[in-house]
Amino acid sequence: MKIKLKYTSLLFALVLLVSCGRSTGDLGGLNDLLPNYVHNRLLSKVHVQKTSAAPYDVHYMYAGSRLMSVTKGNNQVVETIEYDGNQIKKITKKDNTLSQPLIITSELQYNGAQVAGISGTVSQSGVILETFATEIVYNGDQPAIITTAYYLPGNTSATRTLKSELSYSGFNISKWVYTIDDASIPGSPVVTTTNYSDYDTHQNPFKTLPVPLILSNVHHEGHLVGISALSISNYKTMTVQSSAGSHTENVVLTYNSEGFLETSKQADTTLHFEYIPF
Repeated sequence: MKIKLKYTSLLFALVLLVSCGRSTGDLGGLNDLLPNYVHNRLLSKVHVQKTSAAPYDVHYMYAGSRLMSVTKGNNQVVETIEYDGNQIKKITKKDNTLSQPLIITSELQYNGAQVAGISGTVSQSGVILETFATEIVYNGDQPAIITTAYYLPGNTSATRTLKSELSYSGFNISKWVYTIDDASIPGSPVVTTTNYSDYDTHQNPFKTLPVPLILSNVHHEGHLVGISALSISNYKTMTVQSSAGSHTENVVLTYNSEGFLETSKQADTTLHFEYIPF
């Protein structure tokens, strides 16, 4: 139960987390979409500074241009990526912040080039705590509805369901309706609506990460790779609406000499981005 509550709280935190950009792992055609984009770069590091916590780094490690792992802090969380040909087939996330590491294993299924579903387990000390299954519905090439159901081992009735419904303005997300249906949460289902606006014309740092990685993190704790990583550019205004009320935050963005996002400042969080040539 403690593990479940930990991850439920993290899911709520994702609603308020600033995460930037769309991620496909495919740079083709980007020059036509973003005229300020001149050089090819891959995101290599994000330095995170929060007023209420110690700073930390998120590192993205590559073999050539292929993303192989993501590491948060001093190996606090490590995400390992496996491929079948050119497609990601398995992602293993190990959370070392607990006395006994928590491991989330995701197996990806495809319909052509699109991720159609993700199934996996959450385990600790070799014991499976729960299983999950994610279904993805597309509107053309854009994920429109992402639904994840969690099950206790051996059960066919979900203990909780998470659903993300996405609307777009061009290549950027304009609206995210996030529903948590969990009987253990008072007032469930809980619905939060986030509106994104005032996008810039620069490439989002997470644009160079593969879409399957983003989709696998939508309903789990991400390494700054939240739902807005499916947008191609960087938003500057975010409004979150829930039963508790409405809250708007503005983001201040700065860029390097090549036009890539260098810093993102919002409320008590500052992100600094670093890149490597591609």
